[in-house]
Amino acid sequence: FQMFKHTVACYTACVKEEAREIKKLTLVNCAWTLPKKALMQKDLQERYDREEQAEREEFDQFRKIMEPVKALFAAKGVTFEICFYPFAEFLQMFAKTEEELQYLRRYTML
Repeated sequence: FQMFKHTVACYTACVKEEAREIKKLTLVNCAWTLPKKALMQKDLQERYDREEQAEREEFDQFRKIMEPVKALFAAKGVTFEICFYPFAEFLQMFAKTEEELQYLRRYTML
């Protein structure tokens, strides 16, 4: 539901007159994943893996359901994508100083 609300907000932003410069928009579902899963007990590891898989499957269902919405954005001249990234992978997409990397290491293994 939250991703859908963000989609509506993105579309609303794209239809405003001053938003004509928006040509591409990507909605990202960023999920934090455990960096040291190997340290978990076997039963907890299995449960974690199931939950993580369920989250990815739910995202895939959402993305499929939202396919027709892309046409609404396209009619406004905007390419709209919906992506899923684990936090560590998403973080790698941005330039960061060494100080920022040091701070962020507590959330992921960089």
